[in-house]
Amino acid sequence: MRRAIFTLLLLHAAAATAAVVISDEVVSAPISGRRLTLPFAAPAVSMAKDRTGVAIAWAMPDAASIARVYVARLDSAGHVAGAVREIAATVPEADAVAPSIAVSPSGSGFTLAWMELSTAVYCQLDAALTPSAPVVLGRTETAPLVRSGSSSNNVWIAEGGLVWAIAPDGRREALAGISASDMAVGTDVPQLIGARSVKTFVSCTCGLPHLAGCPAECMVYDNSYAIDYVAIYTASQSRGFPFVSDAQPAIASNAHDLAMAWFEGPQAIGGNVMAARVPLTALPQLLLTPPLTLGSFPPDSGATRPAIASDGERFVAVWRVQRLPGDHDVAGAVIEADGSVTPLTIAASAADERDPSIIALGHGAFLVAYEKVDGGDRRIAGRFVTFGRARASR
Repeated sequence: MRRAIFTLLLLHAAAATAAVVISDEVVSAPISGRRLTLPFAAPAVSMAKDRTGVAIAWAMPDAASIARVYVARLDSAGHVAGAVREIAATVPEADAVAPSIAVSPSGSGFTLAWMELSTAVYCQLDAALTPSAPVVLGRTETAPLVRSGSSSNNVWIAEGGLVWAIAPDGRREALAGISASDMAVGTDVPQLIGARSVKTFVSCTCGLPHLAGCPAECMVYDNSYAIDYVAIYTASQSRGFPFVSDAQPAIASNAHDLAMAWFEGPQAIGGNVMAARVPLTALPQLLLTPPLTLGSFPPDSGATRPAIASDGERFVAVWRVQRLPGDHDVAGAVIEADGSVTPLTIAASAADERDPSIIALGHGAFLVAYEKVDGGDRRIAGRFVTFGRARASR
């Protein structure tokens, strides 16, 4: 019955926009080991695209039950193409988690960052995904973020309140910091936009008075989310959004503007998924458009955040939705240039689909990837979201 409802929702979404097509699910073979539970929000996978195609990075336990980061190429159908490479850790006995990948400014190859023992580490990948020797950056309590822009030869890595500029020859320089849950690099590089939150513990829905004795699913925070704009060496601005939440926001930019997506409401209670846009010309003043409601989320627990991407014409945001304990679906929404919003159902089944990421592939196509747990099998799954070129998926 639930799958039938899902099919109807897909057809309804395609009919409502007359342009949106959500593909059949592409699913990997079972991947090894336990699910990695992290104290901070991070997508199940990270993706980037160079001239050759899409690369995907994820973490999973190896044969010794120690988490390692793996990378692989995807073909045009979303399947792994070629070898899967395991990335060597700097500390052999430490878990390597929370990978983040971005295309090299040259357009060929990637920079990959991850966390080991609360330390940010990165390496370079050539077009064949052959890694360079890993380099330790510094301590961080959240997932490191690696991003690149179209107007600079540098790659940018945010970690521990610092932003590192990584030059093509490997030189690195620590610059003005953005303590960010997500980061975008503007067209006028070095111009960085970070989304951060400052949490103040307000109450415990379980009736306990203090943070130390309150289970995570019962904590209620008073958050002041902020967009930080930093033009390296010149200026910085911040714009805050006070609301109650314990999730983190996400940011993406294109040649015209950026968009921020966030959860408005405590996870333990539920609320709305919101978004706002900033024209790049208004960034120094952080003049946001009025927030848009993208959808809603029911009560949930555990670190999470939405993900968002742009193809230059529209933004697409995705997030997880808990239906039952241990059963999440992936929801989404399209934000058009005129501010109109179209809700999407990306993945909904009796399996647990969670922690999505999204990448724009060009020509009106996006790829959404997420973790899927069905019975004892843990897999990576994905769906293509395409605008204006194909029939609705049945």
